[in-house]
Amino acid sequence: MTPNIFLKFETGEETGKTYQSTVVNATIEKIWDTISNFHNMDWASNFITKVEAVGEISGTEKGSKRILNDAFHETLLEVNAENYNFTYSIDDGPCSLSSSEINNYRAHIQLTPATLDNSTLVEWSSQLGKQ
Repeated sequence: MTPNIFLKFETGEETGKTYQSTVVNATIEKIWDTISNFHNMDWASNFITKVEAVGEISGTEKGSKRILNDAFHETLLEVNAENYNFTYSIDDGPCSLSSSEINNYRAHIQLTPATLDNSTLVEWSSQLGKQ
């Protein structure tokens, strides 16, 4: 299924907000099992070719860190398995996502049961600030 994408960019102190959503034909438990380990991006192998876990914290615990594709340094800020959501930050990255260019980048993933046929609404939103 093609995702429904809505992008919203604002000017001022907050320089960007995004929102994307899609309905996936799978149970919320199956989707959560697939995406909830911060150190496992197998589900996004078309885009993420390498995941390096940083430190000793498990990929399912607040504070875990990873580096994606040798470029994006991220931290898991919050995880709530009971409500099927998590929040992470990009701490550093290439070019316009470097720590010298932005701060306070936050992304949030939320899963919600969508229909009686066991589909799941997957929502991803983010916002960032500029240095």
